[in-house]
Amino acid sequence: MSAYSQKGPKLPTNGILEPKVEGQISELVTAGYGRPKVAQLTSSRDFRRVTRLGKTVRSSSLRISCLMTEGAEGGDVHRGSLRIGLVVSKKVGGAVVRNRLRRRLREIFRKLHPQGISHHWMVVIAQSGADSTAFPELERECLFLVRKLF
Repeated sequence: MSAYSQKGPKLPTNGILEPKVEGQISELVTAGYGRPKVAQLTSSRDFRRVTRLGKTVRSSSLRISCLMTEGAEGGDVHRGSLRIGLVVSKKVGGAVVRNRLRRRLREIFRKLHPQGISHHWMVVIAQSGADSTAFPELERECLFLVRKLF
């Protein structure tokens, strides 16, 4: 069997990937194979709620609205976690540019997630010109805006 026929990255077989092991994802994360994904806002009702009731901060290329949630009440499994909604309009650029910017923003908030930001919903709106911003600069800008929110 060739190496190309295997799907996904080749991971060590030191017992971490046993199918019946509890917390398999968290073990992979602590082993250095990645960070857990950040939950996403998907419904337009949630987007409207965050932008209408939340606190908003702006910079030249981003606008972030944040709303604190109550916790895990009401049966919503994502209520107590950090949830991010990304808005990148066609004014920013073509599909390739918009998707690249979304991936960059998702990665930035994936890095921010372990820093104790929970029980919050955020809507991140990319302004025109955000596509020309370098990744480290975009990361600094997001961190600056998030610190202004808290």
